[in-house]
Amino acid sequence: MSADEQKESSVEQRILGDLGLTWDDLRGKKVLDMGAGLGELAEEGKKHGVEIISLDKLEGGAEREGGATPPKDIPFVVADAVKMPFGGNKFDLIISHAAPPTLSESTEEIKDILNEAKRVLKEGGEFRFGPGGTTFEGADQGPEDPNERARWLAERSLEEIKKLDWEGEVRYRENDPDPLRNYFILHKKKSEK
Repeated sequence: MSADEQKESSVEQRILGDLGLTWDDLRGKKVLDMGAGLGELAEEGKKHGVEIISLDKLEGGAEREGGATPPKDIPFVVADAVKMPFGGNKFDLIISHAAPPTLSESTEEIKDILNEAKRVLKEGGEFRFGPGGTTFEGADQGPEDPNERARWLAERSLEEIKKLDWEGEVRYRENDPDPLRNYFILHKKKSEK
């Protein structure tokens, strides 16, 4: 397997697979990768006929340690997930892998990110993020057993998310012994007319 094939396989397994997606699920949709790092998913998506807009705040400018920068041939936006520079109802799907809101440090930041994601999603749009849970208040409680705790935290997180007017569920990767390998699927509710 060539280095390019290994990278593509890694992206597909690590990002899409962790969120229960395939390239076919993204094709034909307006997709945002929130917390995209250097845009690795968008770069691979181009090879599959999928356009993905990458968003990351890239603290310190549009480069990472070692001088790495996003590729010039992918749509890349430097912005914070709590205040995205997009109009409302723009995206069919938002993906966030091991990024906001799972890495957010406060309940308020999580709520701000979820509300901002809802603003830029089209009605009926989907927001998938994970693996792991969120850090809502009370996350320091729950069962002591690590496996039970991981599931409890995911379910507790979903309860809090639904209070923000989302429909959703937590899914667990089949045949994966690590209960932290869960992901959230949230749907922006369609407005009643």
